[in-house]
Amino acid sequence: MSRLRRFLPPQVADLIVASGSEKQLESHRREITALFCDLRGFTGFTESADAEDVMALLRDYHAAIGEIIIKYNGTLERYAGDGVMVVLQRSGAGREPGATGAHGA
Repeated sequence: MSRLRRFLPPQVADLIVASGSEKQLESHRREITALFCDLRGFTGFTESADAEDVMALLRDYHAAIGEIIIKYNGTLERYAGDGVMVVLQRSGAGREPGATGAHGA
């Protein structure tokens, strides 16, 4: 279980362990929502700001976006500087991935 949690979101790892099968790890198609997000004006800000200010802003931004990702059961797929890609999918009962993505945005 701890090894799964290193590579998968906790809710996905729990689902795999609870099922007693690794079937969910096989390739399959599923409807998802991909959310792309970045900070408006970030590049211009970095050109004139001190490195410490840039890193402080990124630290705060990543903390805030991380809370939103967790709230909506998303998976942080990639990040580079201020840009993030989040995958949202329905896991069991609940909102459709598109609705979850719209709420997360």
